[in-house]
Amino acid sequence: MKIFTNFMTVAAVIVSSVSLPAFASPLPLQKGIYYGGGSRYIQIAAKGARLCFHGYSGRGATVASIIPDPSLEGFYRINGWTDTVLYQQDLKILLFGSTNNLLPYKADDNLSQDISDSLQQCLESNAPFEQRFDARGRLIH
Repeated sequence: MKIFTNFMTVAAVIVSSVSLPAFASPLPLQKGIYYGGGSRYIQIAAKGARLCFHGYSGRGATVASIIPDPSLEGFYRINGWTDTVLYQQDLKILLFGSTNNLLPYKADDNLSQDISDSLQQCLESNAPFEQRFDARGRLIH
Protein backbone atom coordinates (compact mmCIF):
# COMPACT_ATOMS: atom_id res chain seq x y z
CA MET A 1 0.00 0.00 0.00
CA LYS A 2 2.88 2.37 0.76
CA ILE A 3 4.28 1.85 -2.77
CA PHE A 4 0.88 2.67 -4.27
CA THR A 5 0.60 5.83 -2.12
CA ASN A 6 4.10 6.99 -3.14
CA PHE A 7 3.28 6.30 -6.81
CA MET A 8 0.07 8.32 -6.58
CA THR A 9 1.94 11.24 -4.94
CA VAL A 10 4.55 11.25 -7.73
CA ALA A 11 1.80 10.99 -10.38
CA ALA A 12 -0.06 13.93 -8.82
CA VAL A 13 3.09 16.07 -8.85
CA ILE A 14 3.76 15.21 -12.52
CA VAL A 15 0.19 15.92 -13.60
CA SER A 16 0.06 19.22 -11.71
CA SER A 17 3.29 20.41 -13.38
CA VAL A 18 1.94 20.02 -16.94
CA SER A 19 0.99 23.46 -18.21
CA LEU A 20 -1.70 24.21 -20.74
CA PRO A 21 -1.63 27.33 -22.93
CA ALA A 22 -2.46 30.34 -20.80
CA PHE A 23 -5.51 32.24 -21.99
CA ALA A 24 -5.54 34.72 -19.08
CA SER A 25 -3.83 37.75 -20.67
CA PRO A 26 -4.64 37.82 -24.36
CA LEU A 27 -2.20 39.44 -26.75
CA PRO A 28 -3.29 41.25 -29.88
CA LEU A 29 -2.55 39.42 -33.12
CA GLN A 30 1.03 39.97 -34.22
CA LYS A 31 1.77 40.82 -37.86
CA GLY A 32 3.95 38.30 -39.62
CA ILE A 33 4.12 34.91 -41.26
CA TYR A 34 3.58 31.73 -39.27
CA TYR A 35 4.49 28.18 -40.29
CA GLY A 36 2.14 25.34 -39.38
CA GLY A 37 4.07 22.40 -40.85
CA GLY A 38 4.05 20.84 -44.29
CA SER A 39 2.95 23.48 -46.77
CA ARG A 40 0.71 25.40 -44.34
CA TYR A 41 1.37 29.07 -43.66
CA ILE A 42 -0.61 31.97 -42.22
CA GLN A 43 0.17 35.62 -42.77
CA ILE A 44 -1.37 38.27 -40.51
CA ALA A 45 -1.34 41.82 -41.87
CA ALA A 46 -2.62 45.05 -40.37
CA LYS A 47 -3.33 48.58 -41.51
CA GLY A 48 -4.52 50.77 -38.67
CA ALA A 49 -7.18 48.77 -36.83
CA ARG A 50 -7.89 46.57 -39.89
CA LEU A 51 -6.63 42.98 -39.60
CA CYS A 52 -6.42 40.52 -42.49
CA PHE A 53 -5.58 36.83 -42.78
CA HIS A 54 -3.82 35.06 -45.64
CA GLY A 55 -3.83 31.31 -45.12
CA TYR A 56 -2.19 29.13 -47.74
CA SER A 57 -1.21 25.54 -48.33
CA GLY A 58 -0.64 23.22 -51.27
CA ARG A 59 -4.43 22.94 -51.68
CA GLY A 60 -5.16 26.64 -52.07
CA ALA A 61 -5.38 29.92 -50.21
CA THR A 62 -7.81 32.25 -48.48
CA VAL A 63 -7.55 35.96 -47.84
CA ALA A 64 -10.10 37.32 -45.39
CA SER A 65 -10.74 40.04 -42.87
CA ILE A 66 -10.38 39.25 -39.17
CA ILE A 67 -12.54 40.51 -36.31
CA PRO A 68 -12.33 39.96 -32.55
CA ASP A 69 -14.60 37.18 -31.38
CA PRO A 70 -17.41 38.85 -29.41
CA SER A 71 -17.82 35.92 -27.02
CA LEU A 72 -14.21 34.74 -26.48
CA GLU A 73 -11.77 37.34 -25.18
CA GLY A 74 -8.47 37.33 -27.05
CA PHE A 75 -9.79 35.16 -29.87
CA TYR A 76 -10.36 36.33 -33.44
CA ARG A 77 -12.71 35.12 -36.17
CA ILE A 78 -11.88 34.85 -39.87
CA ASN A 79 -14.62 36.21 -42.13
CA GLY A 80 -16.43 33.35 -43.88
CA TRP A 81 -15.12 30.63 -41.51
CA THR A 82 -17.65 29.58 -38.90
CA ASP A 83 -15.68 27.18 -36.69
CA THR A 84 -12.15 28.57 -36.94
CA VAL A 85 -10.43 30.99 -34.59
CA LEU A 86 -7.03 32.61 -34.16
CA TYR A 87 -5.33 33.19 -30.80
CA GLN A 88 -1.91 34.74 -30.17
CA GLN A 89 -0.40 32.46 -27.53
CA ASP A 90 2.81 34.48 -27.31
CA LEU A 91 4.86 36.71 -29.61
CA LYS A 92 6.07 33.76 -31.69
CA ILE A 93 3.14 31.29 -31.58
CA LEU A 94 -0.22 31.77 -33.28
CA LEU A 95 -2.88 29.19 -32.50
CA PHE A 96 -5.28 28.34 -35.33
CA GLY A 97 -8.25 25.97 -35.55
CA SER A 98 -11.45 25.15 -33.75
CA THR A 99 -11.61 26.16 -30.10
CA ASN A 100 -11.24 22.53 -29.01
CA ASN A 101 -8.37 21.78 -31.44
CA LEU A 102 -5.99 24.73 -31.70
CA LEU A 103 -2.84 24.03 -33.70
CA PRO A 104 0.37 26.01 -33.16
CA TYR A 105 1.89 28.01 -36.00
CA LYS A 106 5.40 29.33 -35.35
CA ALA A 107 6.56 32.77 -36.49
CA ASP A 108 8.99 32.53 -39.40
CA ASP A 109 11.01 35.73 -39.63
CA ASN A 110 13.05 34.39 -42.56
CA LEU A 111 10.20 34.61 -45.07
CA SER A 112 9.36 37.69 -47.10
CA GLN A 113 6.69 39.85 -45.50
CA ASP A 114 5.43 41.05 -48.91
CA ILE A 115 1.72 41.84 -49.11
CA SER A 116 -0.12 40.18 -52.02
CA ASP A 117 -2.57 42.19 -54.13
CA SER A 118 -5.49 40.33 -52.56
CA LEU A 119 -4.20 40.95 -49.03
CA GLN A 120 -3.74 44.63 -49.90
CA GLN A 121 -7.36 44.77 -51.12
CA CYS A 122 -8.48 43.29 -47.80
CA LEU A 123 -6.47 45.86 -45.84
CA GLU A 124 -7.93 48.75 -47.84
CA SER A 125 -11.53 47.57 -47.55
CA ASN A 126 -13.81 48.51 -44.67
CA ALA A 127 -16.29 45.73 -45.43
CA PRO A 128 -16.07 42.05 -44.51
CA PHE A 129 -13.67 40.53 -47.02
CA GLU A 130 -13.05 37.00 -48.27
CA GLN A 131 -11.38 35.60 -51.38
CA ARG A 132 -10.53 31.94 -51.95
CA PHE A 133 -8.04 30.60 -54.46
CA ASP A 134 -7.42 27.10 -55.80
CA ALA A 135 -3.98 25.46 -55.74
CA ARG A 136 -3.06 27.21 -59.02
CA GLY A 137 -3.90 30.65 -57.64
CA ARG A 138 -7.19 31.06 -59.51
CA LEU A 139 -9.91 32.97 -57.71
CA ILE A 140 -12.80 30.63 -56.83
CA HIS A 141 -14.82 32.80 -54.43
